[in-house]
Parts: sequence; C-alpha cells; structure tokens
Amino acid sequence: SAVVGVRGWEGQLSVFAFHLAPRAFSWQVWLMLGVFLGGLTSALLSGGFRLTRLPHSPQWRSVFGGHWAVRWGLVFLSGMLIQVAARIAGGCTSGLAISGGVQLAPAAFVFIPALFLSGTLTALLVYRRSY
Repeated sequence: SAVVGVRGWEGQLSVFAFHLAPRAFSWQVWLMLGVFLGGLTSALLSGGFRLTRLPHSPQWRSVFGGHWAVRWGLVFLSGMLIQVAARIAGGCTSGLAISGGVQLAPAAFVFIPALFLSGTLTALLVYRRSY
C-alpha cells in the first residue's frame, strides 16, 4: 500500500495533480466561451434563435419513456462524464482517433477498436438488443 503524503493522494499520482489541480482560466476556456457567445450573438442577430424540445423517437420512448426531464438529465450526466474523462486523458476521443491515426501513433490504433467495441457494448447494454 502506498503511503499518502501531506499533499494527499493527488500528490502521489501525477495525472491527478496535473489535470485536476485548480487553475486560472486558460486560453482554451476563453476560446470556448468566445465560440459560444459568438454563435449565440450570430443566432440572435439573424433571428434564427429559438428554444425547442426535440420530439422523442419511438426507440427512445420504448427504452427510457417519454418524459423530457429524463432525456435532459441523461444528456447532462453523460456530457459531464465525457468532460471529466477528456480532462483526465488530456484530450478528446476525436483528437486521439483522427490526429493520432494520421500521425500513426500506436495509441490511436489501440484506442480506435476499443472505442467502437465499448460503444457497441454500451448500446447492447442500454437497448437490451431491442434494436
């Protein structure tokens, strides 16, 4: 068993110390904020902005029911999970799969089949072979 030092477990594991340590806003945060606000401003000025709820497909209704709060909750939780995972990994899935594949990185060729396999297994688990 590892001895936890004064700084705690995050000091023992460099990935947690580097990726989860609180910092000031970096340029990426400002870029994302600018992209969001720029898109919102453009939609508002063009008159194309409107909030709508998407109708549930028959497939969605048969698996999860028809309540909109369930859909929004699942989307929010899955988005948060993806953000935490991307932060720990230091990038996103498309970055590793596309950019890494183009650069012939060995990690990309391990990751791409794992990505498709985990997606297939998740779909089978969620939809229980209904579709």
